[in-house]
Amino acid sequence: MLNDRSERTVCLGVKFVKGEWVSVNGTALPAIREGSRAKLILGTYAIIDESVRASLTEERFIFFLPQGTSLWARVDVRQTPENLRSVPESKHHFPPRNESGFVAFTLLEDLNLIYRGNKYSKLAECKCAIPKLKLEAKSVNHAYALISTQLEPARRSHTGNVFKCVYFDDGMLGRDYLCLLEEMRKRATTEFVAEDESSLF
Repeated sequence: MLNDRSERTVCLGVKFVKGEWVSVNGTALPAIREGSRAKLILGTYAIIDESVRASLTEERFIFFLPQGTSLWARVDVRQTPENLRSVPESKHHFPPRNESGFVAFTLLEDLNLIYRGNKYSKLAECKCAIPKLKLEAKSVNHAYALISTQLEPARRSHTGNVFKCVYFDDGMLGRDYLCLLEEMRKRATTEFVAEDESSLF
């Protein structure tokens, strides 16, 4: 039976006592359906075996995208100042979002993912150029923040999860069709991840 990903989740506070997991107040856990999946998040100190702890916290660098690749930051064009209205471009994109425009920036170095143990990976620093704004950034995150600051001045914060806010040109879906950077990350980390984290819920 497939999991309903729209279903809400619950957080259970637990502790390990005499070889069993119990609620933090010492009571038994509620009855849980057979085959249910969950994530167990621990402080590294909880792993007794040093070799296991080292393997779970080891950082590996995975090649992600080559120097010269163009990425696209999504912005809300309703917020764009009049003098910068020509900067965002209209692009076919998935998933579709209304009132979206896209600003291109280019990787000036090869971009790597930092993969730590079995956690989702993050981007390593990589210099980027933003031609239409005549700016240079020290990372993809920095490039997104600079673009948002200029084109979405009303936003309270100009940071965000770039895997959800930055796109790449996916030739697999047709010419000039943009997909979230998250999709590229999933492809790049397939050999390191036994199962997509999102399938847990």
